[in-house]
Amino acid sequence: MRRFLSFPNLELLVCAKMDPLSTLTKIRKIISNTADRELVKLILDLQKEIFAIESRNLELASELASLKPQLDLPARMHTRPQSGYYFLEGDNVPFCPKCWESRGAAIHLQAPVSAGGKTRRECRVCKETYWDAAVTKGRSQAHHA
Repeated sequence: MRRFLSFPNLELLVCAKMDPLSTLTKIRKIISNTADRELVKLILDLQKEIFAIESRNLELASELASLKPQLDLPARMHTRPQSGYYFLEGDNVPFCPKCWESRGAAIHLQAPVSAGGKTRRECRVCKETYWDAAVTKGRSQAHHA
């Protein structure tokens, strides 16, 4: 879609997908010979606004890129029926079921500690303790304390 904007002694072709900074540079070249101070001031003010918008756009794009993995996390989290813990694809350290199910927080459980033929894991955040039954046939069962 193309249309023309008309100003006294100035005609601009406006395209549906234009680069604001490039367009602004063209405008500045066109008006460089004008004596209309008000027009020059408006163009400079517009330039400042465009730079502010471009800067904010870069900030938001960066924030979105950093949040994207968190948005994808639920699809990559799964349980292993033999343990009852949650695991992330490619990560063999279990996550706290209580933290994940109640708040959606992916908190790794601390390293296992053996005690009396059982293995205990604790969550450093919610302080929940999980006991794994004695290993039989290569599998263990997690239980809340």
